[in-house]
Amino acid sequence: MEKGILLDYKNKRVSYEELVEFIEHSNSNQIAIKNVLINEGGLNELELKFEDRLIYYIEWSKILIIKTSITTEFVKSYLDSLLQCFVEFDIKAHDMMDLMATTFNIDLDDSAQIWDLKRNRSKNQRGQINSSWDYHFHGAECAFKNNKTGQHLDIKIIYGREYGVIDNFFLYRFIETTKSLAHQFDLLDGKSHNLRKVINVLKREGYLINRSNDSFEKLILNRTKKEMKMAKRS
Repeated sequence: MEKGILLDYKNKRVSYEELVEFIEHSNSNQIAIKNVLINEGGLNELELKFEDRLIYYIEWSKILIIKTSITTEFVKSYLDSLLQCFVEFDIKAHDMMDLMATTFNIDLDDSAQIWDLKRNRSKNQRGQINSSWDYHFHGAECAFKNNKTGQHLDIKIIYGREYGVIDNFFLYRFIETTKSLAHQFDLLDGKSHNLRKVINVLKREGYLINRSNDSFEKLILNRTKKEMKMAKRS
């Protein structure tokens, strides 16, 4: 088991210089600091300085995670390949909701119809779309599972027709169960925090952007980025 450090900063703001000194003198490969305030700009600088670390701040819970990870250089060297994970997730998320809408004759622009399918037309919020795909509503999400291939897709359904909002756990599970992304899963070395490192790099490079009008981070694929090699829908 990896050794970790848990600290409580009691809602104090920590400076970039303090964190640099702390990381340089720490022998632990994973550090969690709770109740800490920090500027996002400082986080980017930290991860650029410590390229073999994941630096991740969960703003709503005020927790800072610092963990040994794949390097920034490694991510950039496989950027096109890793980016494909996000492209395939985005396409599949929207395709599955379109399939659900067609199958159950619902208007995705009307949240009441989705709610009706969830609460009244499904048994225990679960059901079957066709012989391959099952669905399961849970909270603000809907999970889809292909019972023939084992592919698992979990998406957020509370942002209108934007179904590509990225959740690290959901995306990791999608990559793990998608045969076409087996190479990318190997690149992540079986560790979900390495995917978060990829997310951080792609965000800095402009391939991921935050949804407009959101207070907390809700990243989506930047579909308008010129360098993006978007896969075509089949």
